[in-house]
Amino acid sequence: MVQEVFGDATLGGDWAAVRLVVDGETIVRADAPGLGRPLVGLTLLEAAAVGGEPLAVEALAAAIGDVFVAGPRPGRIAVGPPVSTRTTASISAWSCTLWA
Repeated sequence: MVQEVFGDATLGGDWAAVRLVVDGETIVRADAPGLGRPLVGLTLLEAAAVGGEPLAVEALAAAIGDVFVAGPRPGRIAVGPPVSTRTTASISAWSCTLWA
């Protein structure tokens, strides 16, 4: 299923936005300035590990947070940051790290 998703982040007067087109779990198109590498061809999990400018990374997390799904699996641990560590005032989604 192809989906277009959008995420943004703000801090003070700065703003970053990420727009992705995702086919299943693969990013097929991306408008994501400020990230450390191109996202096209990456899975959502791979994209979650991409670094870059802090607001761009927050916007990416907001975008993929609505479409990223990891089913339960014995032994998998999901860890996310406490809300107080977020840099944005509005949180629509937060990313997590999965260990399997």
